[in-house]
Amino acid sequence: YLVGAYLKEIKKCGIVDYNERQQGGGRRGQNELDVIGFDFTNSEVYLCEVSTHIVDLSYGKGTEYTIQKIKDKFEVQQEYYNTNLKDKFNQAHFMLWAPKASKNILKGLGDCKNLKLVVNDKYTECVNELIKKSKKYTNPTGNPAFRLLQIISHMK
Repeated sequence: YLVGAYLKEIKKCGIVDYNERQQGGGRRGQNELDVIGFDFTNSEVYLCEVSTHIVDLSYGKGTEYTIQKIKDKFEVQQEYYNTNLKDKFNQAHFMLWAPKASKNILKGLGDCKNLKLVVNDKYTECVNELIKKSKKYTNPTGNPAFRLLQIISHMK
């Protein structure tokens, strides 16, 4: 929910959806999009793969497997946009969010030119933006991650 909070609070997405599956079932239906943010005002959509691994970005079977898995997920993001959203949104942002990613993973993803990597320091910057905003507002937003940041920010 942290990425969804960022999309809603910082990027001003009117709607944020989680764990969206492709229609059609079968193998296509198994490929879910972790977070999608819809910015109707600017006709932009954010399609996000989110890893919560806090030691290193890994899908468990080594660096090459992890790189290929991320590339496959990037392809799913693009396919989903082209099939379902391209005629409704002028711009798509394909993103990978992870608090930690090794240099080898980043190097392996170097050929994914349209995939924005929100990892390591950039991930921290985005969370810090949320923390800064959470200090200014006390009203619940409907996002549990942002609410937790608000509570922590307002503790004495």
